[in-house]
Amino acid sequence: MSIKGAFFVCMAQIIVKHSYPKTWIDHDAQVERLVQRGLEVADKESAKRILAYANYYRFTGYCLPFQHVDSATNERVFNCGTSFADVWALYQKDRELRDCISSALETVEISFRSSLAYFFAKSNGAFGI
Repeated sequence: MSIKGAFFVCMAQIIVKHSYPKTWIDHDAQVERLVQRGLEVADKESAKRILAYANYYRFTGYCLPFQHVDSATNERVFNCGTSFADVWALYQKDRELRDCISSALETVEISFRSSLAYFFAKSNGAFGI
């Protein structure tokens, strides 16, 4: 067995032996957990579809600006009046921003690669060697 293989086996054993305090919950329970924390959910079926698409933990990252820590329970709860639609709107705006940045970066990357390829081919031949 190679060193890489032995490393993988050791890591797999460590991962299997580790117990996680959080258990798996289905989309219904995910929506209910958000509601219990104070999120207003007008359409639970739509919320379940969104969580199935976006992933609960990814979605809850967008919840953070709408939450505060409850001093009595020391748990994160939603600010009064926060709706699922508010959080989803933030998620969509972030996606739009990433799309704009990605598009701009693509233009810069292609221009840079083209200039680099031209430079090396000009000075070292067609294969740039």
